[in-house]
Amino acid sequence: QLIVSGQLNRNRSVHADSVYVELLPQSQWQVVQETVDCEVSIEAKSGEAKDHEKSAVVPSASKKVACGRIVGVRQRNWRDYVCCIELSGDESAADKNRSGFFLATPWDRRIPKIRINLSSLETVANKRFIVRIDDWRVESKYPDGHFVEMLGDIGSLETET
Repeated sequence: QLIVSGQLNRNRSVHADSVYVELLPQSQWQVVQETVDCEVSIEAKSGEAKDHEKSAVVPSASKKVACGRIVGVRQRNWRDYVCCIELSGDESAADKNRSGFFLATPWDRRIPKIRINLSSLETVANKRFIVRIDDWRVESKYPDGHFVEMLGDIGSLETET
């Protein structure tokens, strides 16, 4: 097991890319708390019924896990990603008619936000859609991509399944 933590250590790679990794010194390894999911029953005082069994997550041990940083991408595994645009509650109609670059938030949290160019924000507001990554420039915090296909309204049973 190896942890790659932070945007700089990720080095423009995306989940499922084939990468080259440099192991960091042990002084930079992280301590991870392991947990065990177990059933717990609580005994009541004599003469009283015992409480129902409950599921609980109990800390079991902590261990140091190796950390590394990605030094190169051997092979990209870019594919289509289900995304949405996160709008703040105070977006006006004028803001929704705005065009330009927007950050699409993938449904898979392991994928970074993707910069896409849209002619109108209104076409994707409160919708799920497909985005494909095209490039990730060295100086950019986010990969560049393009809109592929509209899936439908967020929360719609047909869209979400």
